[in-house]
Parts: sequence; C-alpha cells; structure tokens
Amino acid sequence: MRSNFFVDAVGITVENACPWDLDDSNNVGVKDLLILLGTWGPCPKKGDCPADFDDSNDVGVKDLLILLGAWGPCP
Repeated sequence: MRSNFFVDAVGITVENACPWDLDDSNNVGVKDLLILLGTWGPCPKKGDCPADFDDSNDVGVKDLLILLGAWGPCP
C-alpha cells in the first residue's frame, strides 16, 4: 500500500492529502487510472502496491471506485 504520510521540507511527518494521485501530478486523472489498471489484481508479496487503497492486498473494483470518487484536483 502507498504510504499516506510524507516528511515535509522541515522534517515534519504529515499526512498525504491525496494518496490517489499515483503519478504525483497534484491531480487525480487519466494517468492515475491507467496506473491503477496496470496494477490490477493481487499485490506482489514483496514491494509496494500504491493502488491498493482499501488495504485488501489486491487492486480491484473497490480501489477503482475510490479513485473515481477522488477524481479531479487534489486538495
């Protein structure tokens, strides 16, 4: 799963306000959808699974619906 936290410029850990922005464009859009579709199915046993938004260890319909619900500019 993709981390919902990051360290800002002064070293303070803050929550990522837009974890659905898989391409880090500050917008949830077509590229993010394509990334999600490209990782469809079970997550690898080792490694990152950034499109598994519902923590099910699988990228599927629920993750797709979550991404579509967040469509547009990041807050």
